[in-house]
Amino acid sequence: MRPVIHRVIARRRERYALYVFGEFTVDVADRSLQRRGSRIHLPPKTFAVLVALVGRANHLVTKRELLDRVWGDTFVEEGILTVHVAQLRKVLSDSKASPRYIETVSRAGYRFVAEVRDVIVTAEKARALSRRDPLGAHAL
Repeated sequence: MRPVIHRVIARRRERYALYVFGEFTVDVADRSLQRRGSRIHLPPKTFAVLVALVGRANHLVTKRELLDRVWGDTFVEEGILTVHVAQLRKVLSDSKASPRYIETVSRAGYRFVAEVRDVIVTAEKARALSRRDPLGAHAL
C-alpha cells in the first residue's frame, strides 16, 4: 500500500505551503521537515530536492530538471543528486530496493511514488496547521 500525501495549498506566493505524507510534514515557507511534529534538519539543497520531488509526486523528475531547479546555473555533476537522494531516503526511512517515497528511474531521474490529495487552505490556516498539529491536515 502506498502512503497518501496531502498537499496543503496556500493562496499566497508559496504555491504549496505544506506537504503531508505518512508521518512527515514539509513546510515549504518555513523550509522545514517534521516527523510527528519534531523538526528534522536537512541541508538546504537536500530540502530543495525533496520539495522538487514532492511537488511533482507520481511524475518523473529528470536529473536535468532537478539540477536546474536546485542548482540553477551552477555547474555540478549528476552524482550530487545521488548523495542528496540517499540523505532523503535515510531521513524518510525509505529504501532504493523497496521505495515507499522515492523511486529511482534508471538513467532518467526520480519519482516521488506516493498518492497525492490536494487540500486548499489559506496561508494563515496552513501556518496554523504546521504549528499546531502537523498531522491534523489528514482530517481536512
